[in-house]
Amino acid sequence: MWQYIYSAWRDLKIVFSGKTQKAIIAYISYNEQIVHYAYEAALNESVTMTEDIRQLIGEQEGELKKINDRIEKYGKVRYSVNQMAGFNNEYQDVG
Repeated sequence: MWQYIYSAWRDLKIVFSGKTQKAIIAYISYNEQIVHYAYEAALNESVTMTEDIRQLIGEQEGELKKINDRIEKYGKVRYSVNQMAGFNNEYQDVG
């Protein structure tokens, strides 16, 4: 149930943040970092779990890292494009 409440809160926050690409990318990156810390905590050596579960969590963390790297790369590309176009370091509105 909490995941639904959190998801709704996240969606509302994006809607009311002005819906700029910069705000959306920053918010997604922030949440990805939180999830990354959760994976790190789960993979802590002191946590007892079977090796196949530990491997599965590690694989999921690796996939999450790839996605996060793509989001960061996209943000940097958009920033560079906007710089060349003469925008004031803000991303274009998406709404």
